[in-house]
Amino acid sequence: DEYIKHGVIKDNEANGGNRMEMKAGFVYDTRDLDSAPSHGMWAEVYLNGSPDVFGDGFSYLKLCAHFRQYIPIMSDNRMTFAYHLAYQGTLAGEVPFYMQSNITTLYLRQILSEGLGSINTVRGTLYNRMIGDSYAWANFELRTKLFSFNLINQSWYLAVNPFFDMGAVIKPYRLEEMAAYRNETFDSLKDKATKLHESAGLGLKLVMNQNFIVGIEAAKPFDKDDNPGIGMNIGLNYIF
Repeated sequence: DEYIKHGVIKDNEANGGNRMEMKAGFVYDTRDLDSAPSHGMWAEVYLNGSPDVFGDGFSYLKLCAHFRQYIPIMSDNRMTFAYHLAYQGTLAGEVPFYMQSNITTLYLRQILSEGLGSINTVRGTLYNRMIGDSYAWANFELRTKLFSFNLINQSWYLAVNPFFDMGAVIKPYRLEEMAAYRNETFDSLKDKATKLHESAGLGLKLVMNQNFIVGIEAAKPFDKDDNPGIGMNIGLNYIF
């Protein structure tokens, strides 16, 4: 109610709404495997546009860019260094508040694809902790296979993935309205809104036949404002 009163959230977006999005771009993929690659790269650059087909006054165009690389550390592929560099930003138009937490993806790897924060971007932070008009983030992992075994005529292995994540809002969202609401100067609030968020943690993965992955991850943010405790997630697949 306070955000609506001060214009941070507009009346016609306060209860959500409907969007039609269209994506077009390029993908370059040299991975040896889809779910748990040990070498290769996976890059995407595409535009995500949403015209005002529902008459709510919102239309926008976003640029999305991802670069992922998988570097084998050991010759038997038991250890892989993997990293992911990503950017998502608004090029034109205005994005409604309820869509700003949506992390656009061509291939959904988790049940939800939202951020900045939590299981898809800066792990361990409170869910959707950072909201902005443009994001940049990075993930770094050392994926290590501990041991392999056969069970019920299937091939399995257990792996760990210590990781480090970082991300920031590059372009804040409706900062003038937020500054007025918080009774702060524009520059002071911008410094807070665009600060770097970091976390580190450890994951444990159980992989069947190299393509079905279930695991648990726990991460601790470096800043207690992002989460004073430890964030945990149980889900499918690596996040990239």
